[in-house]
Amino acid sequence: MKPIRLLWLFMAIFAFVLSGCAQSASEPDSSNEAIYQQLPQDEINDTARTSEVKDATYDVLRADNTFAFQSLLPVSLQLSVQIYDISNDADNKIVASSIRLATASEANLTKNPVVATIKDANGKIVYTGAFSDQGNLSTTILLPSAPADFSLNLDGNGLLQRELSIENLVQYQEINRILTLARSPQSASSNALNDSDGDLIPDLYDAFPDDPDRSFSVNIPADGTLTIAFEDNFPNLGDGDYNDFIASYRIT
Repeated sequence: MKPIRLLWLFMAIFAFVLSGCAQSASEPDSSNEAIYQQLPQDEINDTARTSEVKDATYDVLRADNTFAFQSLLPVSLQLSVQIYDISNDADNKIVASSIRLATASEANLTKNPVVATIKDANGKIVYTGAFSDQGNLSTTILLPSAPADFSLNLDGNGLLQRELSIENLVQYQEINRILTLARSPQSASSNALNDSDGDLIPDLYDAFPDDPDRSFSVNIPADGTLTIAFEDNFPNLGDGDYNDFIASYRIT
């Protein structure tokens, strides 16, 4: 019995060690967060989706006796980035005198684009897009109306990757922010990223690395699927169960 017990004990310890390693490997790099806490703060001018706006929409729909079930809601993204050049000391702390806002020509976002990625709580990508060479991103995404948290990840060549959490993203009609990013000029110049199709989006972020006419894939809805249901007796009420044909679909 002793050899068997020892075997089980060894397996339990081995499994515990593996789980600990997996957990530590999946944790985000906290050093970046510490660095961003030392930089100028973001400018946030988000607009909430107020109940008055919802009521006004429903009142219009009720006026012409139509039925609307808002399972998807639009969220406008109006984002800008400001890139700061920094230098770190031996303890990975920013040298205060080194913080300097990079000019447009220095940041060179045409050659080194900033890529934004939005993920749901399960890590599923719901949107990816690149900022313009002027550092702006303007788009609209459609999200399920159910409350859910999302993360906004900002990355690019030579940049310190940054991840922001947005609680219950769909509660906002518009996300309007000027975001701070940090970069190391030496890292940006020495680590040029490959761009196979020459569309100025590095292969690392390009959903179509061999197609110069496409870079990103956008889904509607951004997360999940749409459902359409038919009633065979329509427009007559009939049994009104709308289960004669049901299909789920997604537009890409």
